[in-house]
Amino acid sequence: MNTLAIERLEVQRMPRWSNIFLNGFLVLFGLMVPLAFGEIALRLAHHQMFTFDDREFRTSAWTFRPNSRQDSYIGVPVAINNLGLRGPDTTLAKPPGVFRILGVGDSITFGYGVRVEDTFLRVLEQDLNQSAPANLRYEVINAGVPATGFEYYTHFIENNAPALQLDLIVVCMALNDIDPQLNPEPLMLHSQPTSFRLINGFLLMHSYLYNVLYVRGKSLLYRLNILHLKDNDGFGFLAIEPPSPDQDKARAGVNQYIRRIANFARAHQERLAIVVFPVEPQLSEQALKLYAQQLHLYFGPEVLSGQPQRWVEQMGQNYGVPVLDLLPALRAGDNGQLFLRNRSISVDPVHPSPAGHRLAGDEIARFLKSPGVALIP
Repeated sequence: MNTLAIERLEVQRMPRWSNIFLNGFLVLFGLMVPLAFGEIALRLAHHQMFTFDDREFRTSAWTFRPNSRQDSYIGVPVAINNLGLRGPDTTLAKPPGVFRILGVGDSITFGYGVRVEDTFLRVLEQDLNQSAPANLRYEVINAGVPATGFEYYTHFIENNAPALQLDLIVVCMALNDIDPQLNPEPLMLHSQPTSFRLINGFLLMHSYLYNVLYVRGKSLLYRLNILHLKDNDGFGFLAIEPPSPDQDKARAGVNQYIRRIANFARAHQERLAIVVFPVEPQLSEQALKLYAQQLHLYFGPEVLSGQPQRWVEQMGQNYGVPVLDLLPALRAGDNGQLFLRNRSISVDPVHPSPAGHRLAGDEIARFLKSPGVALIP
């Protein structure tokens, strides 16, 4: 018997499980080699990673860890100050000669996807200080926390705002705050990540290749209509949809919280204003077409009417609170670039871009200084 025949006989005698193991190992090896080369190539190219997990600076659904930071959350650095809020360090007690403004809101106020210096609250602070008297300085504190709503806004104003010795509170409202699930009392939520989220978060923070595939893959799934933006609770389009019992319930909940915040501000002799941010499909017919083509979001022309903003303006009138609707200003300045567009977010209907933040900050400054409102000395 020759050598080749002996080798063939030995292969035939190999147990079946050994063949399965060997084939599995070869398949795994064949997959791992190109993945490893891809990972090395991206690291050598210094490809920017996008982290979508905020656990490095977040302690609960409503709080951040003081003096923490993350280098690339949604592609930008995030630093949390000594008070557990995004922005530079500040003192709890208001310094002499300072007019202190609090902006409380959700991810828009926090500055999701933009650098802190580009957020509308920082733009507001710069605008006000440019025309401030010599003996006065404006300080704007950012109390925005992503994935929150009126429960959090009320909780922060009632429990944290008094210690800050505020002169003005600005409630920065998104349309997804018009939510039928609003609780009658603020409820602190603690998120408990699943095993999948933990693994996904680990890979997003440690693998350049997975990061790229995740971003591109998720965008593709939205474009192919496999994932649906309307299923994402973070966007919430109920306010611009046709009338429904859920919409009525949501409006009633918002009204309850605005009344509660207004009563609190009045009792503590603090000025109060509300700013309402639109969603991009409200800006124009071109924006409606964009979201129909890119994300299969189909809205009727009634979306352009600005009805949700009028609801909030009426609530403000009922309780003596000035309301700024940003829809006219963003509509007038719309160039297709006022909402986020970057490598991690191809089309975002809710979160303003740096240009959108700049426009919003300028408009809020004009509103607060206008003779009819006169909330700024």
